Order: sequence, then C-alpha cells, then structure tokens
Amino acid sequence: MRKAFILIGHSNWGKSKTLKSLIGSVRVTHWTIKGVDFFVRRISNDDDEESLINFVDKRTVNKGNIIITFCPSFDKGKQVEAILKKLKKDFSLHFFVLKHKYRSDEIIPDTEVAVLKKYGSVYVYPKDTEAAERARAFKAFIADNL
Repeated sequence: MRKAFILIGHSNWGKSKTLKSLIGSVRVTHWTIKGVDFFVRRISNDDDEESLINFVDKRTVNKGNIIITFCPSFDKGKQVEAILKKLKKDFSLHFFVLKHKYRSDEIIPDTEVAVLKKYGSVYVYPKDTEAAERARAFKAFIADNL
C-alpha cells in the first residue's frame, strides 16, 4: 500500500519551514529517501481546503507516495475527517504532529491527536525547536516507517 506522511500543525505553526528544511527548497515537489519516491505538497487544508480535497481526489487514482501538510481543525466545520477518510482508502497514513507552535505557548490538543489515531500511526513531536531540528526528526520518522 502507498504511504502518506502527514506533517500536522495549525496555521502558521512551522509546517512549511519544516518541509523547506527537510527538502532544501520550496520549489521541489519530489523527494526520495531510502530509495522511496514521494510527491511533496506544501499547501495545507488551512491554506486552501478545496485545493487539498482536489489533490486527494487526484492522488487516489495516481500511483505514488506523498508527503503533505495538514491542519487538524476538527471543530471548525471543515472537511478534515472527510479528507482523512479519502486518504485512508488508498494510503497507509503516518502523522507527525508538531505539538507546539514555534515560539509560542499554543499546542495541538490531545483531542485532535486522538482523532488522528483513528486513521493511522501518530508520532507527537514534543519540543518547540528550530525548523532544521524538526526536519531531522520528521526525516527519521519517515525512514522508520518505510
């Protein structure tokens, strides 16, 4: 089964900077680790929910593994669970949760983490660190789950 690695955080949480640090550029859309190729999508559902829904619909008919960013705002009337259900049909889901907003006291609530656990494996990154350190941890998480 194809794999989806999903970087979790709310708006302005550090998701994009983490991916930039992981991949080295904001323009690169393909990345390989341990011989496994991934399509990388940076635009999250908190940026453009409809665009992510369209992407998920297209990716379910195309081959390939993906890395995406995602906002788990389950209580805001968004289509968050619908997106996860669509992904779950075609992918093994692996969530890397940025528990802390970078340089802030805000955190991802345990209730949101619990919902993610219904759809796949979850790792909660427990620290408020720079993008490079978050990226190293995300890369290790991906490598460990291939």
